[in-house]
Amino acid sequence: MLNPRMHHKCLKMAWLARIYHSQGFWNKVLQKQFKHPLKQLLQGNLPYSLMKTFIPATILPFWKECLKAWCQLNYISQPHLLQVLEIYNQPLWYNANIIFNHLILTNEKLVKK
Repeated sequence: MLNPRMHHKCLKMAWLARIYHSQGFWNKVLQKQFKHPLKQLLQGNLPYSLMKTFIPATILPFWKECLKAWCQLNYISQPHLLQVLEIYNQPLWYNANIIFNHLILTNEKLVKK
């Protein structure tokens, strides 16, 4: 039996995949709205509650829903990391499990480029 809610989330994530892998017009339009690199945000490990801090207020609600669906699927919390070695395989930037002074690590030099 098809789960309509999950199907709806999958369709939204498919839009993010199209934007992520394209170099076209919509990728550039969406990227210009973010202060931080969108590809870095999507490669990171953030729950939606923290991802919201990186999402500009001017972005359309559709894209917010797409990012929320992505975070719900992609985020791995610390209790689910069974071994220390698993942390070594996680991204350094935009990762809720790797923090310094209660802040998520970002690379400001990448943001300015």
